[in-house]
Amino acid sequence: MFLYDGDRLLKIRFNPKVESFKIKVLEQKTDTIGGRFPYITRNGTTYYKEFPIGGMIACEMDED
Repeated sequence: MFLYDGDRLLKIRFNPKVESFKIKVLEQKTDTIGGRFPYITRNGTTYYKEFPIGGMIACEMDED
């Protein structure tokens, strides 16, 4: 596994683990006048996954 922030690439080399895996979807509720029938919108293009990762990160590693 790797972490990348745009400038640096850090390898999670020792004890990598993913403990849970959740699927996230952007939803929004818009209340109407009177509040009886609200609008609920769901954006399927923002369907992404969220998961915590763990392990030991060493930025001064040499692959050779």
